[in-house]
Amino acid sequence: MDPSTKLVFDSPLLRVHHDGRVERFYGTETTLPGFDAVTRVSSKDVVVDGATGVFARLYIPDHLLTAEHKKVPILVYFHGGGFVVDSAVSPAYHRYLN
Repeated sequence: MDPSTKLVFDSPLLRVHHDGRVERFYGTETTLPGFDAVTRVSSKDVVVDGATGVFARLYIPDHLLTAEHKKVPILVYFHGGGFVVDSAVSPAYHRYLN
């Protein structure tokens, strides 16, 4: 049997193949970073580890972009679920974090 066709896991959300390939059937939409005129928040992606492609999305309120040397609180949001369904750049999370 061809390893690419043998399934390790199969569900309505995703399918994992024996060769490590994953097919996701839900939560694959992404939102590009940028300025949100409604919330006046800018977002930007920063690569944390180039070898693995791990990145973080930074959200910066518009009024802080012009402030000099101003200390601001930082909120760190970790997306749960192991990035099996959706991701930190999914439209729902992006809107929520903006």
